[in-house]
Amino acid sequence: CYFKRCYLGQKCQVDERTGRAICVCKSHCKPIKKPVCGTDGLYYENHCEMHRSACVVGKDVYDARHKDCFYQHNMCLPGSTCESGELKIFQDRLLDFHESKSRYTDEDAPGDDVKSIFRYLDLDMDGYVGSDEIYQVCRKSISTLEDLDRIFPLPCSLFHVLQYGDANQDHALDIHELLKLYNITELHLPIDKRVVLETAICGGSVSLQCGIKGDPNPIWRHYGYDVQAQGNPNINVIGDQLKISEVSPKNAGNYTCHARKRPEMKQVIRLSVHSAPHVKIYPRTQHVETGSSFNVMCHVRGIPPPRITWLMNGDQLEMESGRYVIMSNNTELHINSAQESDSAAYSCLATNVAGSNEEIGAVFVEDMVETSEYANGEVAAFFIFHESGIVILDPRSCQELRRIQADEALPGLLRQNKLCQIMNSDGVRHCNWSSAVVAGSRFVYAAQPTENRVVVVDLRLERVVEVLATDPMPVELYYVASTDQV
Repeated sequence: CYFKRCYLGQKCQVDERTGRAICVCKSHCKPIKKPVCGTDGLYYENHCEMHRSACVVGKDVYDARHKDCFYQHNMCLPGSTCESGELKIFQDRLLDFHESKSRYTDEDAPGDDVKSIFRYLDLDMDGYVGSDEIYQVCRKSISTLEDLDRIFPLPCSLFHVLQYGDANQDHALDIHELLKLYNITELHLPIDKRVVLETAICGGSVSLQCGIKGDPNPIWRHYGYDVQAQGNPNINVIGDQLKISEVSPKNAGNYTCHARKRPEMKQVIRLSVHSAPHVKIYPRTQHVETGSSFNVMCHVRGIPPPRITWLMNGDQLEMESGRYVIMSNNTELHINSAQESDSAAYSCLATNVAGSNEEIGAVFVEDMVETSEYANGEVAAFFIFHESGIVILDPRSCQELRRIQADEALPGLLRQNKLCQIMNSDGVRHCNWSSAVVAGSRFVYAAQPTENRVVVVDLRLERVVEVLATDPMPVELYYVASTDQV
């Protein structure tokens, strides 16, 4: 046997039949207390016992380099099972014992004592407590505390704290898992989640998620105002989510959610509302004489600002010809020296991230364009606004078409239902006018400054069809053709 080499867990002996040296499994090991977990998941009192058992069963077993098997056989406090109720008693006693050794007051934040326990167990200060560290703490405690059995009765131990608290099954305990085991909620907001960008489409719906962990019911605010207190039926708060239905541009802006007990911990969610383009082309129809120039204008609204593309009969314009000029930030198309081939449907196509839209204007290029009172669909008339009312004349014959008197009844007014008011000086109705504009092909808007209103005259019906109240003293009116607005 002096020249025979055997594996771990074996010993050399002489075979009685052959007289040769052979290796056999050890029958026993020295009683050394140095626990180890094998790769078979079993607990062994020392390495010799592990290798002897491996030899007996005929399998390779090595040191697992962790102490997970201590759950089944507890070296720190011997015991095999630990129920959840028993673990709760153990946790409370561990907390009381640690508080008795430390200095905590009622002013300390919840969980500070549990965090202190974690720091005590985290020997290498890497943010994780593994079975090896618990094993070292247990050995240290056994050698220094005579009354450990009385303070921490069987069957639970620190290893069962690791077993029950290891939520992600990584064989280690972090501070969040230990706090959760003690039913202590820790508020947490990652740095990269303090400001979040969200987008929504106008008319759709959006759900905003609060990123604060640990508070299931945070408080939501929009520009500092409590969202729930505003009572908007389209906005609902469900737990840590803010849901907005039928999104409109007024819903855009900064939303904040903050913990109820810690207002200083808040997250900012910047909501951008995108709206699909709205396109208005002007004029919708026009007749142009050959050789002249003409313009087609396009008014576009949308968020973000849409990109405008001009099309002719569905195809892009040939800008190389030099007769097409795009002006006013791509909203106006100018064509020089119109030809019959320019008679077409011109489209203004607007596109952004929320969608696309287009409107078509028709242009007819002719050798001779007839000018009449119905050219371009407009009614030719001449209006005179004077102190006794309104006179409508035919511009060619100067004949009076209609006279609207100062005492003529107006629609929509109850107490004063006349065109003009009675003057206190002479008791006679006098009209006061400041400005008038033609809107489109059918209406004339006229301002009455002393009446604080605008009257609308229908060119075809030749009478007042609407009265619009305004701010005091309407002095001047403007008509924007591209948007058809006064």
